[in-house]
Amino acid sequence: MAKPNHLKPRYSPPRVEEKLVLERGKHYGHPLDNFSDIIVVDEVLSKCADTAVRHALKMIWLKVTRLIETPDHQDSVDDIKGYAETINMIHAERKRRESDD
Repeated sequence: MAKPNHLKPRYSPPRVEEKLVLERGKHYGHPLDNFSDIIVVDEVLSKCADTAVRHALKMIWLKVTRLIETPDHQDSVDDIKGYAETINMIHAERKRRESDD
């Protein structure tokens, strides 16, 4: 199967970072499209006052946008579970630190 024209390297041979981006593009599409999908939710996530939790939510959303392109990518599913667990860890650690005071 031929590569879509927008994912073909512009230079020969491609640099290491270009190879990485091209490889990711096979799974997640062009960065312009993927980043645009991610940005759509940034305004909504900015409403979360807890900056640490907000970051975890952003990472979960990033993984969701990847699953849109590759819904069978188990690593992204596992990452979502892991980021959700970090929210529990944040709350538990704050509670522990408050009790130490």
